[in-house]
Amino acid sequence: MEVNIVATNLSLEPGQQTTIEQRAAHALDRFAHEVRTLQIVFSDENGPKGGEDTTCQVKAVGDLIGTLVARSTNGTPEQAAADALRRANRQIADVLDKTADRAKRS
Repeated sequence: MEVNIVATNLSLEPGQQTTIEQRAAHALDRFAHEVRTLQIVFSDENGPKGGEDTTCQVKAVGDLIGTLVARSTNGTPEQAAADALRRANRQIADVLDKTADRAKRS
């Protein structure tokens, strides 16, 4: 699984980027064979004003799952990523469950 992390309107410290990469690998470990690319995009919704405005969008692409997008807004990039990765995990599981159900019916 190829992981790309992009930050717009905010800076990620090297330690933050490493933490997010590790969380992504752990969160989607059981689907690593299904996810070809994972793009994680961060943005600061209202600039340097502060508050819970860091948005993380996770885009997972794979042959069986197609393209799935999960978003979360939270106070820090790590928190936003954790929430978005949890949502992506759930979406991938749902798609694969539906695919397996269709295969059983055929």
